[in-house]
Amino acid sequence: MTRHSDSDSDSEVAAVCRSDDDSRSPKRCATCGAAIDPTARHPAATAPDGSGVVYLFCSTDCRTVWTAEATE
Repeated sequence: MTRHSDSDSDSEVAAVCRSDDDSRSPKRCATCGAAIDPTARHPAATAPDGSGVVYLFCSTDCRTVWTAEATE
């Protein structure tokens, strides 16, 4: 039986959230544009169209606003 830790899923999410050109470049909140530290944990959501695109947010409030607007 294979056991997976929380760090396994964190690594998978981190890999998806990195840009191909430079993972150290500042990321921006998809709602308000605030800078996001790519090494810190932040709320995330996938595109509602099923494309698998992952968006990062500076707060759960911004994720809630974005999710509401994306599903209208």
